[in-house]
Amino acid sequence: DEAGDVTSANPAAHALFDLPPKALNATPLGALPHGSGRLLRQWLEAAGCERAPQAPACLKLARRDAVMFDAEVQAARHRDARGRLQTQIILRDVTERREAEARLAASEERYRAVLEDQNEIVCRFDAQGLVVYANEACHRLVGLSRGEFAMARWQSVVHPDDLPAVRAQLKALGPGNPVVVTEHRAMHATQGLRWMEFVNHAFYEPDGRLRDYQIVGRDVTARKELEARFAAANAELELFCNASQKTLTGAALADRLYCDQPRLPLLERERAGQTA
Repeated sequence: DEAGDVTSANPAAHALFDLPPKALNATPLGALPHGSGRLLRQWLEAAGCERAPQAPACLKLARRDAVMFDAEVQAARHRDARGRLQTQIILRDVTERREAEARLAASEERYRAVLEDQNEIVCRFDAQGLVVYANEACHRLVGLSRGEFAMARWQSVVHPDDLPAVRAQLKALGPGNPVVVTEHRAMHATQGLRWMEFVNHAFYEPDGRLRDYQIVGRDVTARKELEARFAAANAELELFCNASQKTLTGAALADRLYCDQPRLPLLERERAGQTA
């Protein structure tokens, strides 16, 4: 009420503070254990709630045994039939939810730290191609800040000549085959044109609609350059082998003709005898 006394409290309120039934009725709000009432009064004064209910807040309150708990608090004020100002307070123990949220936040922070420390590029973009997450390696590749890259599309990273092939590979994905490995060129912010290998994973809603993509990429420029050198060396070796084969074949034929020359008269006599 206006005096700050608790006029009524339901059994759940007593259980929340581990108090006997009806212990709160007709007692000052400040009598709540271990300063919980004082915190509630301070919050009510700061909130200044009138007729409109206040948005829920979270306060650290204590039970009779001094065990702390997280309480979600919401309040509204109204006038009763006699015109007296009354305050209704709704309390809910959200300790487990808050602990779960804290564990989830810590887990996400650890996961994000792992992603940020990766040398591999990790990026997520939605079904329309807009980037929704990119780790630090990805920002180093494109040379854009987080804010700038958040407005970019994945197509901006791919070399224009390679776009048709990459689009075709992504378009072929579906719920039954959600992963494809692509290789294409990308313009590095400081190192120029680089060859990149990306593992593209598409995620779908239960009804089959595309939700988003996750890509994990690495720089394979050194491998591509080595493959190009091997290909050039093999082509040169093949040309040398073909030329050598032609030379050896010509030499062998000449040697055979030379070796067969002493036998020519004998062959002519044998042919003449058979004719006779």
